[in-house]
Amino acid sequence: MIYLLGTTALIIYFILMFRKRVWLKLIAFRYGKYSYNYVKQFKNYANKSPFPYCFKDDIMPYLRLSMVKRDQAHHFESEKTLLFEDIPYNASLREIVKKYGKPDCFNAFKIKDYELYAYGYNKSVFNTPMKVVFFFIFESFVMGEYLIDDLQRVNIQELSKLFLLELGVISKNESLHYFIDGKNGTSVHFYENGFTAMVRYTNQTNDSVKELVT
Repeated sequence: MIYLLGTTALIIYFILMFRKRVWLKLIAFRYGKYSYNYVKQFKNYANKSPFPYCFKDDIMPYLRLSMVKRDQAHHFESEKTLLFEDIPYNASLREIVKKYGKPDCFNAFKIKDYELYAYGYNKSVFNTPMKVVFFFIFESFVMGEYLIDDLQRVNIQELSKLFLLELGVISKNESLHYFIDGKNGTSVHFYENGFTAMVRYTNQTNDSVKELVT
């Protein structure tokens, strides 16, 4: 009996000592590490994310950027369906993670009744290092971005021309802020602010994305 009580007390002691780790393990077991619940609880304990951030901007202004800036930009049209990394919209999280592997950065958000996840990978595109970020709503791919965090070593004009050609646009316009509207409601927003650049691919027909930003 004494042995049993001692063992029980020891177990309780270790649970209390390591309760945060135990609780995180339980959350990870139920929801997975790459989940809003896990990230939220980890932040509550450590005051930081368990993963490198893909971006640190306040998410709502960041998501609304394409809506706010649309009237201020140049506009082009393309005969192509504009797909991010040639991956169709609504592809599953499982498919993309299987292809790209463990993400180099990760963000998780709860907005209204939606869980939004950003899985980012470090990659070279047109011989330029950048982040390739996939956005998911409830494990369905809804948006993609190429992010360049430092423009000092990048010829952004040349990079813009390469994107335009790939997306089926022939233009002598050297604007670094424009939208390209393609087939099937697909759209690309190219934007730079002198320090960073973003190339955002969206499906304008996706109702979930519309609800997030309105």
